[in-house]
Amino acid sequence: MKDFYQKELAIGSLNLTEPNLQDSSATRDEIPSIIGSLNDTDPNFEVSFGLLTNGGKATIKYSIYSSAKKPIIEKSYEKEFPKGVVKETITISKAGLAYSRYRLVIKVKMGREEVSSERLFQVRWYGMSNLIDNLDKAIEQLRYIATAAEMKSMRKAKENQKKEEFLKFWQKRDPTPNTPDNELMNEYYKRVNYANAHFTGFLEGWRTDMGMVFILFGPPSDIERHPFELNTKPYEVWYYYEINRTFVFVDESGFGDYRLVTPFELYDTY
Repeated sequence: MKDFYQKELAIGSLNLTEPNLQDSSATRDEIPSIIGSLNDTDPNFEVSFGLLTNGGKATIKYSIYSSAKKPIIEKSYEKEFPKGVVKETITISKAGLAYSRYRLVIKVKMGREEVSSERLFQVRWYGMSNLIDNLDKAIEQLRYIATAAEMKSMRKAKENQKKEEFLKFWQKRDPTPNTPDNELMNEYYKRVNYANAHFTGFLEGWRTDMGMVFILFGPPSDIERHPFELNTKPYEVWYYYEINRTFVFVDESGFGDYRLVTPFELYDTY
């Protein structure tokens, strides 16, 4: 709201709200989504914002864009506003929004003045890890622990069935099925995110050999680094004392592209 009272038309920050809760006194409370994460249990969500106007008819347009910057929803309406500061609330349907990240843009035009505000958000479902922001990519990242049949089933599923196939995969591996969190899923995607943050180069971190080993086995007990050895290419040795395993990575190209030179069987890990 930094422009409030400096211009004839100004808009505040967008506030996303979860479905309204009602207590025993029938009082309805708005629960703000601080991190911009919306569940899929309610068909709609609300966005509210403050608006400062000189009064008159305004055109309000809201648009939702995918992570690929393609418009998913575009709608507009007109409304008469009094002079001063008012709160405007828009109810938006989640129809057409898959499990992914989106950008919401709201534009308000009154006469010659036009203002806009935007907010990033994601749609997720109950029990899903907050570390996942794209279902298709999350499915691809399962290739280290999923069988060929499981991968095919999730990849080939129709858009409205992918969620069920994905959840079915993790439900079979939930160490505490009677709790809302799946600790194994959370840990797996925590490692994926770490791999992307630390091993990304020519490939995304999770696709690299180092990323693969880290995702499957977690942080090594010890790392032996040899970046400047004479007569040898740069290499690293990762030791996992608890499971009696050692992995050697060699930078064949000299550009930090470390490749695994000690093969192992993937499907004996989970």
